[in-house]
Amino acid sequence: MNISKNYSREKLSIMMDNDENEVNELMNIFIKMAPVMLKEILEYMKDENWPECGNIAHKLKSSTGLWEINILDDDILYVEEHGRKSENTDELVTRIIRITQVLKEVTDQMKEEVKLSI
Repeated sequence: MNISKNYSREKLSIMMDNDENEVNELMNIFIKMAPVMLKEILEYMKDENWPECGNIAHKLKSSTGLWEINILDDDILYVEEHGRKSENTDELVTRIIRITQVLKEVTDQMKEEVKLSI
């Protein structure tokens, strides 16, 4: 059964000259770091520290770009921009929750992929 993924290895594979071991290592790093960043952004959201939510979104932007998690582009840019300005906080909450849900799904999919490649 082929399940649709919300990420792609293609960009990183090209950058790493198709060295799949390197791509897998980068995937393992992302699998470890994404939950830490998601925990931080949720804590900042709970504390209504919107500028820090924007800073975390900024950090996530490069990783989601490398993994081509394009489904989150608009949400991440929105949180980055509006979080730093502490505006539209109801919408910020909605988007932060969506980011955390999608990235949880992506890391679960990556864990499965890494497990299958061993």
